[in-house]
Amino acid sequence: MYADDSQSLPTSGDSSFLKFANVCELVRATSSKLKKIAFVSEYLASIKSEEDLRIAATYLSSKISPPGPEVREINVGYSMIWKSIADLYAIRYEEFSTYYMKHGDLGSAIEDYLNSNGERSGNGSLLIESDLSLRDVEAAFKDLARASGKGSAEKRRRIIQRLLSLIEKPIEAKYLVRIMTGEMRIGLVEGLVEESIARAFSKTPTQVRTANLVTGNIGKVAVLSKNGHLDEAKLQLFQPTNFMLADSAQNAQELFSKFNETPLISDYKYDGIRAQIHSDGGVARLFS
Repeated sequence: MYADDSQSLPTSGDSSFLKFANVCELVRATSSKLKKIAFVSEYLASIKSEEDLRIAATYLSSKISPPGPEVREINVGYSMIWKSIADLYAIRYEEFSTYYMKHGDLGSAIEDYLNSNGERSGNGSLLIESDLSLRDVEAAFKDLARASGKGSAEKRRRIIQRLLSLIEKPIEAKYLVRIMTGEMRIGLVEGLVEESIARAFSKTPTQVRTANLVTGNIGKVAVLSKNGHLDEAKLQLFQPTNFMLADSAQNAQELFSKFNETPLISDYKYDGIRAQIHSDGGVARLFS
């Protein structure tokens, strides 16, 4: 239980998508940064499998896959998801539109619809006894990314419908749709996921943040943290890094003192001509 003794993590299997969705809902329901970190860190610490941990951390960061040469675009938009839902549950466009207009979010719309029409299965299975796993979801997203050529749109619709037909609770549909659209809407930026990983595996936020900066892969960083191998996070050719975030200082004097203590390299750039300046004041090279 948490400090307020009122909320705890769901008890379903740590690899289930239902547990992931319920954790997302706990995070969404609180505006407290500390509670968000508490929920996510306890959840990540409870995951036994490295693969499940990697997937969960990635999805919590509103990503389907990390950037890099193997990045997977699922090529799924609102209209395709909408049609897949309408066909699976035999929903008329006008009927489902009322749910969408109510929420302004496709994930919440399908959750509300299923909660309101739980006994109606349409053309597919609704709320069957199932245990959709994180790896099932990742496998389906890989199938979506591989679908190409003639008939690929219909293949993607069938894959989406297959995923939705395996859910046990409407909340799973909500977060499946939100992951696919890249709009988690739970107030969890990647920086909070970094802090959650640090707390889950007894690391410092700086250690986790640095590893995520050089790898650009929050899922991999979560696994490295779990195994105590954050020092293995290295820059790799053709692997994008994360954006370097600015550090803060209270005033100019504090900023200046940081430069005395920390090695510094900076660039001046004038319309295509750049000079790289080292902290000793020397110009290393000048080029255009």
